[in-house]
Amino acid sequence: MGYVTSLDLSESCLSGSINSKASLFRLAHLQSLNLASNDFNYSQIPSAIGDLVELMSLNLSRSNFEGQIPSQVLKLTNLTSLDLSWNFDLEMRNPSMEKMVQFLTKLEHLDVTSLNMSAPVPDAVANLSSLTSLILFHCYLQGTFPTTIFELPRLQLLDLGDNPELAGHLPEFHLGSPIKSLFLSGTNFSGSLPASLENLAFLNEFDIGGCNFSGNIPSSIGNLTQLTMLDFAINKLSGEIPSSLVKLVQLSYLDLRMNLLSGEIPVSLTNLTNLTSLDLSHNQLTGQITAEITALTRLTYLDLSFNRLTGPIPENISNLESLDFLNLQSNNLNGTLRLDVILKLQHLNMLQLSSNEFSSIIEPGMNASLPNLSALGLASSNLSELPIFLSYQSRLEWLDLSQNRIYGPTPLWFSNVSTSQLQFLNLSRNLITSFTAFKWLNLVILDLRFNDIQGLIPIPPKSIKSYLISNNKLSGEISLEMCQLSSIDTLDLSKNKLSGVIPPCLSNLSDSLIVLSLNGNDLYGRFPQLQNDVCWLNMIDVSDNQLQGSLPQGLANCSALEFLNIENNQIVDTFPSWMGSLSYLKVLILRSNGFHGAIRKPEARDHNNFIGEIPNSVGSLTELRMLNLSNNALIGSIPLSLANLTELESLDLSSNKLSGMIPPALAQLDFLAFFNVSDNHLSGPIPQVNQFHTFENNSYGGNLGLCGVPLTKKCGNPNQTGKLCLMGRGIGPVIGVVTGHNTTTRVQHWVAKKIFGQRERTWSYAKKKVCTNTSISKSGNSIAFHFSLLTGDEVRSKGFHLSINLAKAPNICRVTLLSCCRCYPKSHPCFHL
Repeated sequence: MGYVTSLDLSESCLSGSINSKASLFRLAHLQSLNLASNDFNYSQIPSAIGDLVELMSLNLSRSNFEGQIPSQVLKLTNLTSLDLSWNFDLEMRNPSMEKMVQFLTKLEHLDVTSLNMSAPVPDAVANLSSLTSLILFHCYLQGTFPTTIFELPRLQLLDLGDNPELAGHLPEFHLGSPIKSLFLSGTNFSGSLPASLENLAFLNEFDIGGCNFSGNIPSSIGNLTQLTMLDFAINKLSGEIPSSLVKLVQLSYLDLRMNLLSGEIPVSLTNLTNLTSLDLSHNQLTGQITAEITALTRLTYLDLSFNRLTGPIPENISNLESLDFLNLQSNNLNGTLRLDVILKLQHLNMLQLSSNEFSSIIEPGMNASLPNLSALGLASSNLSELPIFLSYQSRLEWLDLSQNRIYGPTPLWFSNVSTSQLQFLNLSRNLITSFTAFKWLNLVILDLRFNDIQGLIPIPPKSIKSYLISNNKLSGEISLEMCQLSSIDTLDLSKNKLSGVIPPCLSNLSDSLIVLSLNGNDLYGRFPQLQNDVCWLNMIDVSDNQLQGSLPQGLANCSALEFLNIENNQIVDTFPSWMGSLSYLKVLILRSNGFHGAIRKPEARDHNNFIGEIPNSVGSLTELRMLNLSNNALIGSIPLSLANLTELESLDLSSNKLSGMIPPALAQLDFLAFFNVSDNHLSGPIPQVNQFHTFENNSYGGNLGLCGVPLTKKCGNPNQTGKLCLMGRGIGPVIGVVTGHNTTTRVQHWVAKKIFGQRERTWSYAKKKVCTNTSISKSGNSIAFHFSLLTGDEVRSKGFHLSINLAKAPNICRVTLLSCCRCYPKSHPCFHL
């Protein structure tokens, strides 16, 4: 009589939970069980699994199990292969991994990808002498990885990727190590790369992207002649690219981006004729792009962007016939841009040549086109007119022609470019005077800022999400048609010559709008009441207009509001105490209006007799970074509750009618870099501790009753002064004091981050699955804000003089650029897309 020894039910559309009494668990002689890629509806692994004591192979991957792995698994002591991967809600805590490896000593293959372990890797793993593959990808590992595991005698595959809390370093490798694939991407491994890497003679794939390795790339790397994939991206590696890489003749993928590499691109790289992907971007490479690079005829992906390369683009670049991605953005390339040559690359899908120093452009002849081109960047490329070859492009989705010298009205033919495909169009910072009718049915982002566009506001298609047309010469009223843009989340009409009232119907968009910027126009009337209970507005800027009346109380529903600026209007109102409910508010600017304290019940002929103070509820705005209430009619004392604003960097209460003392408790605001209470009726001693040592006379001028440094007026009772100052002593040392602070500049930078940095994008493509450390580098006026990549095929680099690499990922959450460093967990990205 025969026995069932192997059962494969993978991808069998099984669903629901498995009962421990199921007949499956009576197959006592079962040696192999595969239930992968089914849907067990977040049930637990049945404890009866421990009855199958003869099991040698168990595969439960991608089956939607959750909860704790049953301890009965420890009975399966004959297991040589265990795959529990990609069950996102499965945990290995009790039994722990240490307990598991003590019992399952015969394991050869262990894959627990995405299991929640939240623990260090136990030293006992090094006792699994039969282990050939160990995959601990994205397991929330902590602590320091035991280097002894690298020495397992049969280990061929080790994947520790996407465990940002896992520290470690590479050991000295011994000759004869069997490791073929080593993945450390997205961990906190650090230190230098040992020369003994050359002893990994069988190494085929080597990925340390998104770690913290530093120092030079050892020349011994050239001895790893079996390598087909080498990824050292997003580290702190320095020095030159070793010429010994020429010996890696089987290499098909080389990624060294986002390091500190210098020197020229080694000519020897051109001997790696099997390369299909080469990424050297975001380094400090100099010299010219050698013509020999065109010998890499198998290349499909070439990225040399954000370096310091000079000279022309090689004319024989058209030899790279397989190329579908070419990015040479942000270098110092010069000479003539031969678009007629580049457009011979008929497989190109993405072409990015922005921000170089080309002196002239040779366009292709009529009818020339790239049939697959979906993304084109020619920003800062010395263009004086729209390239005519665009009229033959039918598949463009993304087009950036910003920061050129394109002059006059856009030609009629331009509106016919990729009418059904175009989603992103950036023509900002040109000299365009008028814009043709919109025919792009799927346009999502349109940037026309900093041009000379005149007349009425061009109405974009209803598909638009981000419409930026500030700093032009638009006039007339805001059309009611703008209220029909039901998908819009960013609307910037600032710094034009618009007049009339803000259409009340515009408030109907509060359930989609995130950014609303109307500042610097001639708008008058009331700020419209919000019509919806739901409000997603994150930023409102209506400053420098002629708005009147009071603020709508409906703004209290905008719970996500971070930036509110209504300065330089004619709003007359009591200070809105309801603002205390805006718990995420970071910047509040109400200066130069008619705000005053609470109104006392008026007596006859006595309508200017105000009493009360700035409400204590302001102290609940604990996320505030900037508070400007200057040039109003506020009276009363400075509320003590302002000491709760521990994130505050700028406080301006100048030109009001405030009285009383400066609360000594304000000295515990460790981040306060700008402080101005001038031109009030304040009295008493100035706090003499912490940041208050850094504020100068003009912070206090016009308050005849104030005394103490930096003023020349001394306080009458030095003992009392000392006591008051000690009361204000803070909770730590002064952090990040900024001198020469300018409120206007700070607001401009904030707005640039919120609008410009959020919406200008350039595309490139990523290959890896990393998301960990951030780094910020500055070059001239450009800031590169770097993030490792988690997954996917598409990366977007976006910013106004701001390069931000983001990857599509399964767990994206929404936060603002201003606070993303504070908010996102290291294990996955958390960005506002």
